[in-house]
Amino acid sequence: MNFGGAEGFGAKIGQNLAPKSKRAPIFEQWHKCAMREFDFEEDSEKFWNTTKKHLDECSKLTEVDQKLKIEKFNNSDEVKLAILPNLRHQMVEFEDLVLTLGIGKDIRAEMALKNASSKIGVPLKFIGADPMFLDNAELFSKIGTFFPLAISGSDGFFEASVLFQKKYKNIAVFHMRFLYFLKMVLKIQHIDHLWMDNEYSEYELFEYFFEFGTLDQNGITVCQMNMEVHKGTVEQKSEFKNFVHKILADRKYAILKQKFAGGHYRLYFFNFSDEFCVNKFL
Repeated sequence: MNFGGAEGFGAKIGQNLAPKSKRAPIFEQWHKCAMREFDFEEDSEKFWNTTKKHLDECSKLTEVDQKLKIEKFNNSDEVKLAILPNLRHQMVEFEDLVLTLGIGKDIRAEMALKNASSKIGVPLKFIGADPMFLDNAELFSKIGTFFPLAISGSDGFFEASVLFQKKYKNIAVFHMRFLYFLKMVLKIQHIDHLWMDNEYSEYELFEYFFEFGTLDQNGITVCQMNMEVHKGTVEQKSEFKNFVHKILADRKYAILKQKFAGGHYRLYFFNFSDEFCVNKFL
């Protein structure tokens, strides 16, 4: 297993990151819409059920699909979203890092992104983690480096919902803290595309993405993110409401697109507070 290092995963990625940026006009439009649409006085159940409507309204009003050229990359049962690099930006010669947490024996979206990026001459580096070694290791190793890990907010052996023989089952697997994985294993400070479908561990990681949260405290930048938020308990829905509230208050990410499938949210975020991300992709 290749654990990368200063001359590995982090050799080019994240060098010369620019300072924080002034927000793009489309972010201001989106943020005003979101602040107007969301009602944080709602109970968590109603908030969960109305999030789709509010995000749909702001996406439609700001026309983010067309203005930002958000592209779709299909897996067998879901869609990942991404903005390809702006080729006028001086940093496009560096590899784009794509980090997938939760592979689920399906790399069609990664392959589609790879094909689209190759057409414009942008190389990609793929890293994937999934606690199920069987099938995932062989499949993901065709495009990048695979780690047999569940990534969450804690270290140790805990139960996780994993895809096993075409069904999701709760199995005790090894979990590694997301921060340790990024800093000590991958040794990276920049992620271009983060794709998270790590079966409820997202709740433990919400605070990572807050302003002055775990990523900011450790100098780690995420430009774009697809996050699946699984339908949970009343308490988890309350955590989700607080997460959305803090995202809006921070004015760091915009939640530009969503899909509601199987009771779960699939959300797409773009980091408008980082000048490197804005210049590279917009």
